Amino acid sequence: MPEAVPMFGVTGASGSGKTTVLEALVGVLRERGWRVAVLKHTPGGFSLDRPGKDSWRFTRAGAGLVMLHSDRALAVLGQTEDPLDPARTATALAAFCRHLGVPPPDLLLVEGHHDLEVPSVHVEGPGLHREPGPRCLGVVRGPQEASRLADLVEQTLGLARREGGPDR
Repeated sequence: MPEAVPMFGVTGASGSGKTTVLEALVGVLRERGWRVAVLKHTPGGFSLDRPGKDSWRFTRAGAGLVMLHSDRALAVLGQTEDPLDPARTATALAAFCRHLGVPPPDLLLVEGHHDLEVPSVHVEGPGLHREPGPRCLGVVRGPQEASRLADLVEQTLGLARREGGPDR
């Protein structure tokens, strides 16, 4: 069985600034040379398709999986009958990347998934409150803490700090 990509979560109430914190964190981690992936939890569902486009037409026709491919990009759209397990997603991500001949990410940052059993931090926005996840390591108040947060991610996941830049 392939090894899962290590996961670290960022939780918080809707509107608390999770995306802004993650955006800054991704930038710092990339500057340090890490390959980063992000899994955003969208409990209300989502669609990347636009009505009338080919992928929308294939999905509507009944295709269970539609892939979009260009020289430098790949998107996989799929529907499942059962809920997806984020931990299995992390394992599948590593295997999928290896199969494509693409280096898998060094870490997977997860936005949301408050109940996920991975180390995480909780973003507290002004006047917004939600209980932190079960493995919360602390509270973050904004993107200005990205460097400190990157240190915590590296330490928690056992990643040896590097200053190699994104082209390593």
